[in-house]
Amino acid sequence: MRHITISGDIGSGKSYAARELARALGYSLASVGRLQREMAATRGLTTLEANRLAEQLPQLDDMIDDAIIVLERSGHLTVFDSRIAWHLIPSAFKVHLIVDPVTAAERIYRTRAERTESYQSVAHAQLAADERHASERRRFCGRHGVDISLLGNYDLVIDSTHAPPEAVVAEIRAGLASYRSSPAKLRLSPQRLRRLPRAVCPRRTFGESADYPVVGYRRPDIFLLDAAVEPPSATQVGDLVAAILGAEGDELLVCDTA
Repeated sequence: MRHITISGDIGSGKSYAARELARALGYSLASVGRLQREMAATRGLTTLEANRLAEQLPQLDDMIDDAIIVLERSGHLTVFDSRIAWHLIPSAFKVHLIVDPVTAAERIYRTRAERTESYQSVAHAQLAADERHASERRRFCGRHGVDISLLGNYDLVIDSTHAPPEAVVAEIRAGLASYRSSPAKLRLSPQRLRRLPRAVCPRRTFGESADYPVVGYRRPDIFLLDAAVEPPSATQVGDLVAAILGAEGDELLVCDTA
């Protein structure tokens, strides 16, 4: 049995997944996002403003990191709703959720009416989410030397764009049971799989898989790396397909199409 960490894009549903997974498994739940919102509220700040402040005051992150370590050592199996706990607890089963940015903005605009996270429009919500992601990425890269947006950091990555929340939880439970036996660590919405455009190419050649599509990820886009492979189709809305991560980030280059 292992601790479970759930990180993810803003609006990906990671907090719901963490809460329901903890309930289903009988684990304790540690919500770092809730702690951060409480810290922001006590200072009269929005969550984005609190993120900016944390870039200048590392002691705020010290408090959160220390709390994670204390819980990890407590002996109670815990689901951590946190974007950095996966790094602080190397032995954990590491889950990461991704989501289309527009879908994420619509979700957070519709559901977050708290004083620390209120938005004037969907576009405003998307801009704030992008700024928060950039702030957190800078902080954790500078503080821990890790890039939280790289999918290769995680044991299981799930695209929640079209999947119902309960389906995401079911995928996590299934992945926890089989993560050592399958090379396919991604569960993706077929609607988001795109053919590799001529303007983008992988830095190196990746082996093909007879069982799973091999994809490249350049946030937020997901590309099929083998041009001969047809994009998989879903039998119903919300279906997810298993895939192998072949390249991401700087491994996908802008190519000369001249």
